[in-house]
Amino acid sequence: MLRTLQEEGIEQQTIEAAAANATWIHDRRGGAREPVWEGAPPTPGRHELDELYTATLGAAPSCGLCVLAGTHARSDALDAETYERLARDVRAAGATVVADVTGQQLEAVLRGSPELVRVSEEEMLRDDRLDGEGPGAIRERRSGERQESLGSRSQGRTT
Repeated sequence: MLRTLQEEGIEQQTIEAAAANATWIHDRRGGAREPVWEGAPPTPGRHELDELYTATLGAAPSCGLCVLAGTHARSDALDAETYERLARDVRAAGATVVADVTGQQLEAVLRGSPELVRVSEEEMLRDDRLDGEGPGAIRERRSGERQESLGSRSQGRTT
């Protein structure tokens, strides 16, 4: 994958970490996703997190966009407040923030006012984020001058 990024002219910055990366292997030969093996994401150490945070905040303005993603298996690998702070700091640095997170990380990142958030319809239903009848209804929130919309992908809306 690194070679593909380099061929496309996409720069990468490596942050050394003591623990291995989270990994999961799924078998989809039968049509459904069957877990074969999963390795939970590690919690980065304080210095690793500081280095990652600094690198992200430093690169975001020149990239113009920062995508914040949650973890696959553990929502506590990064403190939820890190998402709020990073979303707010990246926006203050002039970059657009897009997030794909769930649970406490979602609540925190919303407080950081990202431009776009992807939320699954299942999560919107579970967390009572839908108004009206049917899955196509959207609940909107106002946060200062920013508007956050949570919508249904199945209805052709971006969340």
